[in-house]
Amino acid sequence: MNNLITYFLISNLSLLLFFIFYKMLFSGTTLFKETRTFLNVSVIGSLIIPLFYGVFSPTAASQDVAMIYTLDDIIVTGTQSALSPANSISLLWAILWVYLIGVLFMSARLAVSFFKIKSILNTHQVVNKKGVKVVLTSGEMPIFTFMGYLFWNTSIDLNPIEKSNIIRHELTHLKQRHGVDILVFELLKIIMWFNPLVYILRKEIGEVHEFLADKGAIRTEKVSTYGRLLFNQLFERTNLSNVNYFNQSQIKNRIIMITKSKTPNPLNWRSWTLGFSMLAIFSIIACSENMEANPTNSSVEIQQSSNSDSVFQVVEQMPEFEGGFDGLVQFIGSEVKYPLEAKDRELEGKVFISFVVNEKGNVTNVEVKKSLDPSLDAEALRVVKAMPKYAKPGIHKGKPVKVQMVLPIDFRLTSAK
Repeated sequence: MNNLITYFLISNLSLLLFFIFYKMLFSGTTLFKETRTFLNVSVIGSLIIPLFYGVFSPTAASQDVAMIYTLDDIIVTGTQSALSPANSISLLWAILWVYLIGVLFMSARLAVSFFKIKSILNTHQVVNKKGVKVVLTSGEMPIFTFMGYLFWNTSIDLNPIEKSNIIRHELTHLKQRHGVDILVFELLKIIMWFNPLVYILRKEIGEVHEFLADKGAIRTEKVSTYGRLLFNQLFERTNLSNVNYFNQSQIKNRIIMITKSKTPNPLNWRSWTLGFSMLAIFSIIACSENMEANPTNSSVEIQQSSNSDSVFQVVEQMPEFEGGFDGLVQFIGSEVKYPLEAKDRELEGKVFISFVVNEKGNVTNVEVKKSLDPSLDAEALRVVKAMPKYAKPGIHKGKPVKVQMVLPIDFRLTSAK
């Protein structure tokens, strides 16, 4: 659950940073191809970069908390009670269910759009004109394109010039595969439906597609003639989110763009910004400290400084507390006392306590591995030192061995103090 939350936090933060770069460098320019590339790579990057969180962090390469077997958190509240994660994440599960409901709703919405298009294809004539599949909608639908198909409203009265302009516009959508971009952004809406930025970016990529298609249409046409066409052709919307259609609400912006002077881009420096920004964000995320990373299942052996006895970090059978993890939670709950000083200062957070369970199950070598505050550190240290003998020691290759472990104690204040 924590990994999922971390993924979404990093992903949405990355998307926000990319959007800021986009607004600073590309918004309002005539660099339509570069803008399209930036938006697409930004979306894909925001989904991939979080997967590398903490890969190159110093703690991941050293024998620190991340390399030692770390138990699940035990949450200590200000009312002197202790909870295991299973008893404390009901709110997180509720949030997860809400998220999944949103995902299902957005998925259903996209599926309905595909179903409508499929229905149109099944009920209307499809002709092949110069390699283009044209669907004759007979006035039931406006002009739009979708994944290799041009849906044409045969009831519209167009003169030859207008018809030629619209065809060139729509063919640009098809040739440049704008439908693939739209599908990517629609999938992003499913994954991050809760983020308003996603809907803004979906609108932005739609505008860029129209700018590109307008540019393709006016290569053999006067700008003034094409501008008049934009004013005249105010067709109905399709109410489909996954298509490119000729009529758009941003007519004013499109006219401004087709008459705007070309934006200079010396050495294509704006395009290079995408690579540098992705590298910077990736480096920050990959080098971030991931303190809660779990170790691998392979056994790790270290040497204690006091003697030559081997101390393992992960073994075939880990030490077992009396009553299991629930028993450990009950013990912590009965022993811990939230320091008054920490309460008065409203201090919260995790203290990581390292300890060794020896061959007889006794708890030894107790120390603070990751500090929070002297008062909370001391309380966590006191409680762990008071832990009774483990019911079963660690077993490796059939023999009891010493095992080093880490226990995160999460101090949290509640409304009842």
